Amino acid sequence: MKFQYLFLSLLGALLISSCSESNSEKEHSVLDINSKNIVSSKSDNTKKSVYSDFTYLLEKVGPSVVSVDSYYVNKFREDIFEDEDAPNSEESNGGSGIILDKDGYIITNVHVIEGSNAIKVTLMDKRVFMAKVVGIDSISDLALLKIEADNLVPIKVGDVKKVKVGQWVAALGAPFGFQFSLTSGIVSAKKRTIQDDPSYIPFLQTDAAINQGNSGGPLLNLDGEVIGVNSQIYSRSGGFVGIAFAIPIDIVINVANQLKTTGKVERGQLGVKVDGMSYELAKTFGRNNSDGALILDVLDGNGIEEKLQVGDIILAVNGETIKGPEDLPGILNLIKPGEEIELYIWREEHGLKVTITLQPRGDLNKIKGDIIKSNEKNNLKNTEIYAIEGLDVGLKKPNQDILSYYKLDSGLQIASIGNKAESLGFALGDIIVRVGAYDIKNADDLEVALRNQKNVPIFLIRNYKPIFIPYAGELAEGS
Repeated sequence: MKFQYLFLSLLGALLISSCSESNSEKEHSVLDINSKNIVSSKSDNTKKSVYSDFTYLLEKVGPSVVSVDSYYVNKFREDIFEDEDAPNSEESNGGSGIILDKDGYIITNVHVIEGSNAIKVTLMDKRVFMAKVVGIDSISDLALLKIEADNLVPIKVGDVKKVKVGQWVAALGAPFGFQFSLTSGIVSAKKRTIQDDPSYIPFLQTDAAINQGNSGGPLLNLDGEVIGVNSQIYSRSGGFVGIAFAIPIDIVINVANQLKTTGKVERGQLGVKVDGMSYELAKTFGRNNSDGALILDVLDGNGIEEKLQVGDIILAVNGETIKGPEDLPGILNLIKPGEEIELYIWREEHGLKVTITLQPRGDLNKIKGDIIKSNEKNNLKNTEIYAIEGLDVGLKKPNQDILSYYKLDSGLQIASIGNKAESLGFALGDIIVRVGAYDIKNADDLEVALRNQKNVPIFLIRNYKPIFIPYAGELAEGS
């Protein structure tokens, strides 16, 4: 199991089969189904699961789950020589996998097979096969394997969009080598993104017991459908503590399809950095709710900066509502570079439709922190401080590297601060770039902006990152 020793942060989405089946029902290969479509069985989709326990799950899903053992075998070892001091010629990892179709394609995690040159797959009926690697995607930690076998039972795929926080789920795998172990729990959260994770996957969080060896196995709903692939746990000790993460099955299928077809995975990116909003901040943008993803930065070089700008609020992508920034990764992870998408955005208190062509994913976290921090000390020498009466702050010219990075030509940094300014939401070190309609180039600009405006957003650079804070107009004339 891949461990994460870090805190969670917000950054910042396929098929349905019924629990009752008939022999005449057409079987679908998971890899033959476009991950954007939902394929339903002939039974009623609204039918609720009424099972009182999980006894049926192993029988129903077990034939579709495999144990994966990967080895690095020293091919040059001569068994005829018995050297007790020689290092072990065989090192192994263990995990689980899911049969995707009758052709023998199996999905698992990259870290289950990493560093191996031999992979053994064991089925529930105790048949054993050697698997070959079709392709790996290190970003999502997913690997596609293939075995040559008959009478395979593909897993049934559920609809992630119907998953609800609090619903019962089960995990099936081989924790610590104990094959076909079933554990249960609930969905603790949806659309979890993990700090510094380059995949931007909106994980399903569960408290079902996930341990080493569960990696690559299914997270199941009560109908025996896979809704995710168990991938990571959050732990400070290396053992399960009630927080585990599964890759949503729509993203898994998308990756598997690409690995099967081309052997690699292409991802598109919108080229923006976004954040959520409080209700107070949303009001300053003329909104009556906090839905949407607020754009904090627009990367240059791909034409996106001509269509999107800092302060835009993304409300929908291809008609799918964006409640918050956590909704974006799940949608964008399923769209390839070069595809056009339609955004519905909020700008200057009006809705606007914008068509964007996604670019290949690059580095969204290329803040030049070390360069900025190294020059910050020099910027403090012989710096003139400007004071604003009534606000109790001292302002200075900021480090130009920060402004240059964000392509800004204005801004003042808070060098000293009092209670009044802190009560307005300012913090020591903030670079005040814009207050409502006013660009802040000098102390007079800031004073005029605060006294002439109410209910406007303030754009800042804080700790080398862009943010917005609301300004209700406490210093405005007539307040």
